[in-house]
Amino acid sequence: MSTVELYGVETHSILEAKKLIESLLSVVLEERFSSFYRGGTYLYYEGMREESLKIVINLDPYDDEPLEEAYPYVNIIMYVKSSNRFSDLPRILTNAPSGVIKLLRRETSCE
Repeated sequence: MSTVELYGVETHSILEAKKLIESLLSVVLEERFSSFYRGGTYLYYEGMREESLKIVINLDPYDDEPLEEAYPYVNIIMYVKSSNRFSDLPRILTNAPSGVIKLLRRETSCE
């Protein structure tokens, strides 16, 4: 079973989000750039069993519209793809200081 979750990260910058997520999850996020995939700089981590984190600014640089249109008020968004091994991930993330990270959407599929 695989789960894809979308989180809102209420930090002022993507670098603040990087520090927070790295400290909460004990991972190292890699800075990447793409002119094709949602344009611009994003942060990425890939673990075992197709687990991954992707953190981006919620703004499409080509049309200045939110990437996640249902959440225009969220500055930084994080996509998490995980397996059952990370079943406690939502608890860890949403227990961040001052409610900085909020679960916005979860989709589960059988793979």
